Amino acid sequence: SSSSSSSCTLSIPAAISLPHAAFSRVARGADGAGGLVAQGAGRILSVTHTAPTMEEAARQCYATVQEAVEQRGFYCRPDIAARQFRPVRIAVLGSTRGTSLEGLLRRMEEGRLRATVTCVLSDKADAYILERARQHHIPALHCGGKDFEQKMVDALSGEFSPDLVLLIGFMRILRGPLLTRFEGRMLNVHPSLLPAFAGGMDLDVHAAVLAAQVAETGCTVHQVIREVDAGPICVQLRCGVAADDTPDSLKAKVQALESRALAQAIRLFQMGALPGLAVDKYKQAGVDVREAQRLVDEHIAAIAASTPHKEYVSEIGGFSAVLDLAQVPCLQAQLAGARGPTPQIAVTVDGVGTKILLAYQAGRFWEVGIDLVAMNTNDLVAQGARPLAFADYFSSSKLQAPVLVQLLEGMAEGCRRSDCRLACGETAEMPDLYKPADQFDVAGFAVGAVVMPTGGGPVQEGDVLLGLPSSGLHSNGFSLVRKIVRDTQADLSAPPPFTSPHATLAAALLEPTRIYVRDVFDHLSAADRACIRGMAHITGGGFPKNLPRALPAHLTYQLDAGSWAVPAVYRWLCEVGGLTEQDCLRTFNYGIGFVVVVRPADAQRFLDNAHTDFVRIGAVQAKN
Repeated sequence: SSSSSSSCTLSIPAAISLPHAAFSRVARGADGAGGLVAQGAGRILSVTHTAPTMEEAARQCYATVQEAVEQRGFYCRPDIAARQFRPVRIAVLGSTRGTSLEGLLRRMEEGRLRATVTCVLSDKADAYILERARQHHIPALHCGGKDFEQKMVDALSGEFSPDLVLLIGFMRILRGPLLTRFEGRMLNVHPSLLPAFAGGMDLDVHAAVLAAQVAETGCTVHQVIREVDAGPICVQLRCGVAADDTPDSLKAKVQALESRALAQAIRLFQMGALPGLAVDKYKQAGVDVREAQRLVDEHIAAIAASTPHKEYVSEIGGFSAVLDLAQVPCLQAQLAGARGPTPQIAVTVDGVGTKILLAYQAGRFWEVGIDLVAMNTNDLVAQGARPLAFADYFSSSKLQAPVLVQLLEGMAEGCRRSDCRLACGETAEMPDLYKPADQFDVAGFAVGAVVMPTGGGPVQEGDVLLGLPSSGLHSNGFSLVRKIVRDTQADLSAPPPFTSPHATLAAALLEPTRIYVRDVFDHLSAADRACIRGMAHITGGGFPKNLPRALPAHLTYQLDAGSWAVPAVYRWLCEVGGLTEQDCLRTFNYGIGFVVVVRPADAQRFLDNAHTDFVRIGAVQAKN
């Protein structure tokens, strides 16, 4: 940056250019000579980015300026623009040396970062990060033991209360109070370019990078959620991998980037432009998936556990509840001496959410009748149960025969596709309950026989994830879909603005949920079914909410981006609704409606099965 008032032209090195970036300088009488050029007089550098959303454009702009200032040596007056930001109060959690904290503290002390560290907490009494904090006169507290999360929450509830929590070398998996207390305000720095090499720690990550023979690595600052290393990515910085690098030398390279990446993330937080923290698209549309999960974890699970007969009914949390009939006291005498395995019954309940409102707008109800059956019978399949019977509940302020008939015809079609009986139902007419009076709600209930308990053994690290494609949106995420339709004033009666066999946008959005009963029970051989170690129905909350239900607590998963065809409807929603891939993965099925887990040695048999359309979508891996 020139400190004089005369005109000047500075070429920005190509190495700092980013896609869709334009550099200019406020100028008097100077023109650039093409390429990425900064022109002007005075001290003002202007960076413009285009992106699908304002948040992403702001993030890219700041990252470019930050690189110009810190990496390329441009002079910067940190005491000017920084004053517009309110100082951020930061708490740091760490288990190791906290090397990256040193660079952050230096930036704060030099006035380059408007932030203060209120305290440093560690689950280990001898962690050097505590001593590092004391050297800078920062309160340092040890919070160990099984209840370390609650101790940390208590410590951060008083004078040390932060705006933002940073995890720097923190070696514990967070599951409860901390995530609830600081949801959307907790960041972790990971020593790889996520989603690659997720789940590893320290030198193991760098060894894996070298073994993979990739050309570059780096660090990632991401939001902390329940799934390890799966939160929205906020900042990534990169460095090259040399032929003579070792895990230790690579660690040193990456550590040199980490404090800079954390500083960028803090500034983005100040700007309200941190991806995944400022805006949750589904929550913005009125559905808070995390709050629903918190309600289950903190209240519903305990209430359900207080009811009798846990000896023969499984705990909540699965795709359906399983009843072990051999443990039912009133049946034990009848089952005594019976040959073969003791029968188990699975039961489930579900609805179709606000897809009903879109059906109401379009005047089409047959599709949601199929959906109602599918949401229940697919959950049974995920539990290894073959559907036997389905029941429905229909309620409205005023009974409308044409609507109910369409729904029932759809339910009957869903039962045929699920190979089960439409056994019974309840129709309730309740004046004044629904507004307007001709709206309604439906719920479904299904019972199945557990004929295929996962027989391939427990899920293990390295197992393969095989997915069955979805037919489209299925029956989840429609509060967000309807908001996008409303905000963009899309015409439901017009042809779809994306590739689709349907004549109208409404028909494309209402495409019924694919039912996976025959894919699993009829199209797979008994030998193939015996190889399955776990199954998941991908519904509301997408992959992060549903896939972990098929995995042991100590394991997580990694998806291979681009390994399956994403339906055109999702591309359209991303384009017109400003959704990211992360938004889609945690809201919709995103093209994969059902997942099975198998050993690597068994995967190819499933892929070669001519009667199914399995695709390999990822693998199981260990958590930190």
